[in-house]
Amino acid sequence: MSLRAFGLFGRKKNSFYGNYFLRASFILPCTLIVTLSAHAQVPAEHQTAVVGQGHANALVGTLTSFDTDGDNALNIGDYARAQEVFSNRIKNLSKDQKGSFAEVGLRAGLFEALLWQGNISAAAAELKRIHKVFDPLTTNLGENNVEQVNMLNARILDAQSWLEEGQGQRDQAMQTLLKAISLLKVAGVDEHETWRLVTCMGHLASLQAGMGAYNQAAQLLQEALTYAKNSPSIAPLNIADIEEQLGSMLFKQGRAAEANQHFAIALAMDNATGAVQRKYSPKPYWLCPTYTYTEGSPWSSRSFQDGLQRKRITLDAVAVEAVAIRDNSAQAKGKVIKVALTVLNRGRTPLDFMGRKPEFIAMTPKAVMATMIEPLKLADSVEKKAQSKAKWVRFWGQDATQTLTSTYINQPSYGYGYGGFYPPVMSYGGTIPTVMRNGNMTTMMTQVPDYAAQQRAMEKARAIEDDGKAYADQIRSQSLGPCDINGGATISGAIFFQLDDASKAGSCIVRIPIGDATFEFTFDKLAGN
Repeated sequence: MSLRAFGLFGRKKNSFYGNYFLRASFILPCTLIVTLSAHAQVPAEHQTAVVGQGHANALVGTLTSFDTDGDNALNIGDYARAQEVFSNRIKNLSKDQKGSFAEVGLRAGLFEALLWQGNISAAAAELKRIHKVFDPLTTNLGENNVEQVNMLNARILDAQSWLEEGQGQRDQAMQTLLKAISLLKVAGVDEHETWRLVTCMGHLASLQAGMGAYNQAAQLLQEALTYAKNSPSIAPLNIADIEEQLGSMLFKQGRAAEANQHFAIALAMDNATGAVQRKYSPKPYWLCPTYTYTEGSPWSSRSFQDGLQRKRITLDAVAVEAVAIRDNSAQAKGKVIKVALTVLNRGRTPLDFMGRKPEFIAMTPKAVMATMIEPLKLADSVEKKAQSKAKWVRFWGQDATQTLTSTYINQPSYGYGYGGFYPPVMSYGGTIPTVMRNGNMTTMMTQVPDYAAQQRAMEKARAIEDDGKAYADQIRSQSLGPCDINGGATISGAIFFQLDDASKAGSCIVRIPIGDATFEFTFDKLAGN
């Protein structure tokens, strides 16, 4: 959320595995949605310079930006590209740049790129490399470098807190955030890095809320607002995130009237962007609002239909309803999750639906990003697998046999007859019969066709094919994809995700893009449990 969702708090939910994977996944379990951005970069107008000019250890400008392409990729949620850019820059560092602040800054960018893609193990390994280089550099700092090194350290600690939360180390994450906040509150730093200070405070508030400390979280958010307002280094949507989060905390304490004031401010700031009505185009996350289903907010409602709890976000321009369902059908094999959606365009102009990919994040028992499945490929795969399975059922069933046992008295010539030789006997399909002699008695077991079993096998094969085709047809008829929703029109259907162990998935986050905005829903559990 970008503070909002593993996009964290930065600007509402970047993309998670961009930001929101971690951020939302870990914030949402706290029953609220945070959208500050842990990896968030400060708006371009506040990024003044790149480190590493002159001597490798010289600090020039700020430590906010170490590579323009890499930072841009982080900001617009293109984490795979960010990983590639930072990795290449690190490989190509000159000899005197290795072991310098320049390397630390580039590794910090790589760390964030890995983290927001959900590659927690690789991110943890990269964090160790960062500290191996960074810690020795901080032992003998000149007075003029302290401020900028603190900003770099705060950036690392900010992302580190999300990693720790993703690893289930929430107490450690809170301690890490306290360190980052103390560095960011220093005079001078707080003016340049207000957005990160607010992000860290929002993240800490979400962790406190997860422990039931709503009042403590609300006080911290109030403090965050005092830093955020009138600051030149924070975007309006960052403030909207805090207002929304604060409204949620107040509502949970029974202070609905106060909560509504903050909800109204957040909604007005989000709507002022006009993002829902815009065509999607890549841009920094702090310019793109996330509308989060938040209990107690005026835009959030729910219903219960057909045994399923449906959540709904209603704005002047659009209404979006969602429910996450675990697909328990035999064809899904416990790995498919269906998100049923209904979207109503309440305006007159077309809306850009799914200009980028929706996302599904399982938050428990561990944070995992599901893979979106292209519906037609899923349907074709279901049919092919059903046909393959049916083929093998027919193969093994078409020659099904049963055992026929015969017992008779031995013939002359020492019980072998015909001059001492046993008469030739063959079973069905060429199987050699089993012959047992006991005194003057012989028992013979012969395989003969089992026509009833063969018929059952053929019927089972047909049922497998029919079920597979029906399921595939259902996917094709229900599937949704990128499209324009005309004014006044409604679309209903489903999108599908693959999660290797969906049977164990509990709480989850679903993020649906419309225009330049994102609609985020959290569910305590999947329907179909």
